[in-house]
Amino acid sequence: MKMERRLLLYDMERKYLAFDLETAKVLPENMPDWKSHRPLEISCGATLCDDELALWAGKEQMTQEECAELVQYLKTKATQF
Repeated sequence: MKMERRLLLYDMERKYLAFDLETAKVLPENMPDWKSHRPLEISCGATLCDDELALWAGKEQMTQEECAELVQYLKTKATQF
């Protein structure tokens, strides 16, 4: 029981940075080789850093500038740890 408590306390002290992207291109179901359909383009994304949720979206797809902004955000947050 003491070990479980230590693990829970350790996990509470960690900082987290997570992200998820959705591709803009619709692919056929059960497509094993999705790389052959590149570029897939990004339609939207979400980031979660501790309790800070940020959403990223373009109209149909995110522009190169919007994607660069998302990457810069992730780099900045990652270096704050």
